Amino acid sequence: MGRVVPHDFWYRPDVAACLADFDLPAVLAKISASPGWNQDELARILNYSRPTLNKIVNGVRPLRVDEAKLIVRSLAIPLRLLGFGGGENEVDATDRRQFLKATAIGATLTDTPDSSTMSSSVGPTDVARMREWIDTFRRMDNRWGGGHGLSQAVQYLKVEVLPVLNDAQMSNDVRMDMHSSSAQLFQLVGWMHYDTNNQEAGRKALHNAFRLADQVRDHALAAEIEAGLSHQSSFLRMSDFAEDYAASAVRRARLSGLVSIQSEVAAMEAHAYALQGDARRTVRALKQAEDLYSQIRPTEVPEWQQYYGQAYLNAKFGHVLRDLGRPNDAEQYARNSLNMSDGYERGRVFNLCLLASILVDCNKLDEAIAHAELALQMAGTMRSSRIQRYLNDVDRRLAPYANDIRVRRFRHQLAQRGIVTE
Repeated sequence: MGRVVPHDFWYRPDVAACLADFDLPAVLAKISASPGWNQDELARILNYSRPTLNKIVNGVRPLRVDEAKLIVRSLAIPLRLLGFGGGENEVDATDRRQFLKATAIGATLTDTPDSSTMSSSVGPTDVARMREWIDTFRRMDNRWGGGHGLSQAVQYLKVEVLPVLNDAQMSNDVRMDMHSSSAQLFQLVGWMHYDTNNQEAGRKALHNAFRLADQVRDHALAAEIEAGLSHQSSFLRMSDFAEDYAASAVRRARLSGLVSIQSEVAAMEAHAYALQGDARRTVRALKQAEDLYSQIRPTEVPEWQQYYGQAYLNAKFGHVLRDLGRPNDAEQYARNSLNMSDGYERGRVFNLCLLASILVDCNKLDEAIAHAELALQMAGTMRSSRIQRYLNDVDRRLAPYANDIRVRRFRHQLAQRGIVTE
């Protein structure tokens, strides 16, 4: 290949399949991996820096609609392979909404029905009904884990939300509310996917949530979503990604002016620094999170951030200080994190495992195993791969005590639940 992608490249089965799913990052990855091409060459053609293109290809940085359109034009991608009629390489005005829909949501949910039970004219009542459904799905998720309610939430997105998101008639105010509510639903679906160990679907859903919030300049929600991406990256020990997401979330949180969001993203930033072993920046970010938390007015906390209370912040401090190698400092925060409101049963299991892991590091084996066994008992029928990861982490920390009868008993209980130990 030279600087022009050969026309027959687009018709390769693997490339055509990516185009049909509107997965442009995957298409860019296939081009840069082709003979005679690399990311430097492709970045030059698309006017990106190589690090930026690398983030796009790996799904770390989502594409905006205008960027997607520019990529299609710059690479001369045949629009018929993207599902458009009309011209070969231009997205005209009649295709704009379809292109917007495709680039924003096509990579996560396919085979979307053309009809909806919502009317073609959408008003405040429709948005209120959607929010009630979101609250229902969220309560199920907090109590039982992502396996419960996920298929229903995805189906609701497909049938009720996506067909009208860009096509229905609505006022500007209703459109903003509709986009923000849809972003919250995508965000919830993303966390449900993470909880069933579907990392790719979870990442795509959160990126779609971010796009929707960004389109209507909902800086607070966009910052919240990026904070979630940072949190998940820290959970997976991907500190560089965690820092990138947190840094972007910090900027958007400041634009929002909401103190509660600024406090939360500072805590996420602290976790990224802790994983990198940067004690100075970790402590500074923790202090900032704590100072901002003390300034929060409850009436100003968005409805979708109601979970962010003292128990959540204590748990985050416990995580950060443990991962910084300071279990003795983390212990009291982890204990205080158990003072939770009702309705967050899965979160309570997370925090019990956190405390157990810290107590192991503090050489308090009896109490550590007692909390771990309580977490295992409370998990019950919850479907949560994240709970399994938390329990696996406790088990890993218990490895030096493998011959202890208490540890053998706990590992036997894990095995009975089908949780594989190392």
